[in-house]
This record gives sequence, C-alpha cells and structure tokens, in this order.
Amino acid sequence: MKNRKGRDRKNNRVFNTTKTFIGILFASVISCNTSTNKEIVIQGSVKGLPDGKIYLTEAHRFRFPLDSTTVKDGKFEFRIVPDSNFYPFFAGLTFPDSLSWSKLGTITFKSTNCSGFYLEPGKTMISSDNLDSIRLPNGAVIIKADVTLGKQSRIMVQERIGFGAIGRKQDSVRQKRFSFVKNEIKKHPQSYFLIESIYDFRTHYSKNEIKELLELASTEIRHSPLAKKIDNYLRIRGDDDKPLPSLVVVDETGNAQQLQREWTRPTLLVFWASWCKPCRAEIPHLKILYKELVEKTYMNIVSVSIDENISEWQKALKEEKMPWKQYVIDDKERDAVWDKYNFEGVPLMLVVDVAGFEKSRHFGFDSTNLNSFVTKAASLISK
Repeated sequence: MKNRKGRDRKNNRVFNTTKTFIGILFASVISCNTSTNKEIVIQGSVKGLPDGKIYLTEAHRFRFPLDSTTVKDGKFEFRIVPDSNFYPFFAGLTFPDSLSWSKLGTITFKSTNCSGFYLEPGKTMISSDNLDSIRLPNGAVIIKADVTLGKQSRIMVQERIGFGAIGRKQDSVRQKRFSFVKNEIKKHPQSYFLIESIYDFRTHYSKNEIKELLELASTEIRHSPLAKKIDNYLRIRGDDDKPLPSLVVVDETGNAQQLQREWTRPTLLVFWASWCKPCRAEIPHLKILYKELVEKTYMNIVSVSIDENISEWQKALKEEKMPWKQYVIDDKERDAVWDKYNFEGVPLMLVVDVAGFEKSRHFGFDSTNLNSFVTKAASLISK
C-alpha cells in the first residue's frame, strides 16, 4: 500500500512544529542567558562528530530541519525556549556528512535503540566517549551515542514504537489490544508518546474510541496543541454510524460534482493514484470484477484518483482504459479526503450501499483476496 505521495499526514505536525520553532528561535535570541523550567537544553559531546552544523529535526524526517547549532570538537548545545504551541515530540539529530544532502549523517541512541528521543523541557545529555559508527553504502555515517531519557522518552522506551497499532478487524484480538492501550494510558496519563501514537494509528480506531482514550490523558495533554490536532481530525472525519461525508470530485471533462450522486445503487468505490504501482497492478483485476459486478449484477464501480497532477491522471486513464466512472479529487478536498474517509494510503476499496453507508473496506492490493472481499461485501449489501 502506498502512502500519499509526498504528503504523509504526519507532516502536519512537522509544519506546525516548524512554525513553532520560528517562535522558539526568536525567543531563544531574546532570552539566551535566561533559564526557565520550560527551557529545552540539549548538550552533546560525541566522539567522531564532524565540525560544522548539526540539525534538530523530527525523527525519521531528517531533511526538514527545525533548528541548528554549531559542532566543535564533537561538542554542541541547543538552548530553546518553547512557545505556547510547543508539545513534546519525537526528535532526531542529523549532520551533513558531505556536501551532498543525499549523504546526511545521523545519530542513533543506544538508550532508545532508534534514531530519536522525545524533545521535552529540561536538559538532555548526548554523549559518546568512543567512536562507534557505521558507514552506509551511500557514504553517509551513523554515529551511536548515549542519551539521557526524560519522562516522555522513558515511557516510549518502555512501550516501544508501534504502540497503538491494534488493527481494524473487529475480533477478540483487537479487543485485547484496545484494553491494553487503554490500561497503559491510565497508568501514564502524562505521556504525549501514548496519545501521539493513538493519533498516528487513528485509522485503527472509531471516533468514540479515540475520544475515550483522550479523556484518560492528563489535563495538560487534553488542553495541548496535540489534543487540538486530534479534535480537528475528529471534526473532519465522518461519523462511524452515519453515511459517508460529502466529497467534491471532478470528472474527466472537468465538471465538479458530489460523489454521493453515485450512490444510486451499491457501489465499489476505489481510491487510487496514477503514481501508485499497486493501484495500477490492481486495475486488470478490477476489469474482471467489472464484468462480474456491473454486467451481471446490480453493483457499480467508481474510481476516485488522489492525483495532484491532473495530466498524469488523464494519461493513466488513456493507458488503462477503465470502462467505469472516473473522478479525481477536487483541489479543495485534497487534504481533507484522508481524514473524511479515514484512510492513510492507496489503493483502498470501499463497498457503499444506496444510503451511503460504508459496508466494508479493503486496504492494499492482494489479488488472492480481492475476489473474496468483493463477494463477501456484495452479500452484506444484499441482506
């Protein structure tokens, strides 16, 4: 399954954080000699770290620096006074290992066993007395170091990355996972990592489940920018017990219309993109299904592209020659569609009844399960 091209939804936090850090940098300048209990200090002494710049980033998004400082003889220091929009987040450190940005060096941390730590108020010490590094085939270097863990990082290490992934299949396994997640938040209501993880895996949860878990968080978190981000998502996302929300799409001739006009009969709704290889691989199988569904039954197929480049979409339509209705997302809906329809990648298939209710969904391309999914979904509609 392909995540949306160049627009991973987690980026929203990066952009918001970037704006926050503009304020942070300004605050740091005017109060560089002032220490507060909310000040963030990162002090490093790392053997083998080259002289020059070191960048503070969101972990796993190393090409989007949020702040920088100078390294001299392996030593560096960040002093940051966060503004009111700041909340602790998973951060990383990177440095240019050459003149090419394709060869960024990174620091990985033995304490967290990954390339990140939680950025939070207080002092974080990063150190390595002995050179411990790995050089990748592209020439970039990874340096291993120790990091002192704040309370947010300690909970992250205890729970591990991947917390919150409970799956979408409604079965006893998912129920046990949900109970585990709920109990962990009860034990650590002050953990931004736990609540951020719920947001990261938000498509695994119903709206009511997300609200229930957020209510278990501390007062600070419930009034934080993170909670506001979750509230905005819930506001946009369609209700679980109501028809799918309205969505403006554009047809091949450039005319805009409401997608809901297609619910005149049960519909297999396919979200895809021209640049998505699994989506393109799925099309021959959809053509076979089209003959079965449309020519022999009462169901319909409608494809909606998330392409931003309309010419690429139109080119793909000419190449694929799909004989069913084709639409592309209207520009104004492009960012909201992910949250409205609660998905994080393509291809995605939804079976929708004539009242506009989602009856079933299928993520990714799997030729062995595609036919059985549609057959099962059709039986749900016929009941």
